[in-house]
Amino acid sequence: MFIQGTLESVLFLIIAMDSWSSTQRPAGFDPRRGSLARDESQAIYSTDPADPWNRVFHFLFTRTLQVRLPAPGAAPFMAGDDRFVLSDHVVTRIESGDRAIDPLYPSLLWMGSFMLDGSVYEPWQTLREPRYSQLLAALTEAASVPKRPPLARALMQADLWAAYDILRTPSSFRRPGLPAEVSNLTAQRRDQLLALLARLIQSLALSRDEIAALPDTYSGAARRHHLPDLFSPTSEWFEVRWFSDRNHDRAADHRRAARVFVKPAAAPTDVAAFLDGLRDSQNHRLLDAVALVTQMLLVANDGSVAPSSLVSEVQIRSVARDAEPRPAVGRVRQLEISRRLLLLSPNDGGLAESDEDAPMYLPAAGNDYAFASPSLRRQAEQQPVLVPMRQRCAACHGAGIGALMTFSVALGPASQVPPVEHLQPAQNAHARSVAARKMALESFRALLRHWDTTRN
Repeated sequence: MFIQGTLESVLFLIIAMDSWSSTQRPAGFDPRRGSLARDESQAIYSTDPADPWNRVFHFLFTRTLQVRLPAPGAAPFMAGDDRFVLSDHVVTRIESGDRAIDPLYPSLLWMGSFMLDGSVYEPWQTLREPRYSQLLAALTEAASVPKRPPLARALMQADLWAAYDILRTPSSFRRPGLPAEVSNLTAQRRDQLLALLARLIQSLALSRDEIAALPDTYSGAARRHHLPDLFSPTSEWFEVRWFSDRNHDRAADHRRAARVFVKPAAAPTDVAAFLDGLRDSQNHRLLDAVALVTQMLLVANDGSVAPSSLVSEVQIRSVARDAEPRPAVGRVRQLEISRRLLLLSPNDGGLAESDEDAPMYLPAAGNDYAFASPSLRRQAEQQPVLVPMRQRCAACHGAGIGALMTFSVALGPASQVPPVEHLQPAQNAHARSVAARKMALESFRALLRHWDTTRN
């Protein structure tokens, strides 16, 4: 039985990956696979594309992007690395956004940039006309839609909450060369959207009992996709935590919680000693597989943050030990939420699985957890870079077997090294701690200040 909490994706195990070359380019890789035919509202929250909720989703999540491909034979680097050679070919993709991503992308806010919803050179598209007025109208209409089932409300609230946090992040819209009147107008529009988003988030809020009754989406997806039983007390997998402050939680501004699981190659006689041994990055060879599950947090109608049983992403890395003594090539599995699928069939978990040839965007840097990030290279090469999923893994983690990333922490000689915690999945400890962190943040206090306190 899966417990309430939010999950956030991270790559844990460095696995041997093929480099991109003209001879290795997979026959199944199609850079246009999954792209929409037109940039228009989709049937996500209802069967009517013109439904206000679908229009809100479209303005927040659907984007037309110009993307680049690696040059034949290019060695796998991060997208922002000048050593990474790009081809001259540019592909147009229309991303629907119905996956485990945040709205208003491309964005580099997590990396300390001012940029959101645009290229490095043209940010804040949502705060420009005509998109601004279109989103404002859709949000206003969405606020008057009759109350919908708890699952739909939870998903829409999570989408709006992400938009609120992202829009609120820039402390200033002033840039060199930008007229003051433009900066002031942009800030005014941002503030108007924040107030409207906050009130709609409140109107969608579920009670804690309603949140507890949401479907257990990991269990549903496990049955449909044959996923491992991570959460059973008798499972071969261990939920682990070394440090409670995880980058993937912070990159989502603590709206999601990343839970880490490991499966030993052989059952340990001393579990605590085995887990502490994983702090030595070379001990990854003691593992058969690793997994990351990302759970969604929700804002309850009492103004608190509560873990939910909705899973936004699952990543599993397994080692093929029969490949020894060569570098072990393991299976890479990635599943992401589809709101449309989940609302159509809640018992199936709403997770869509990507194969290893599925087109994915390379990160711009090692600490880039965003979607479709620009490459941050020369202006002519700033487009996001698209590769097969397995090459995206290699760009972050390199080739061959490496370290479990949870334990790849650079510590000073005087640092206190805590033991590795063995968490009991039923207690949902990590998701609850992330929820507590979120409630202590100014971003959350600002949200509540917008709420109409007379309503609840």
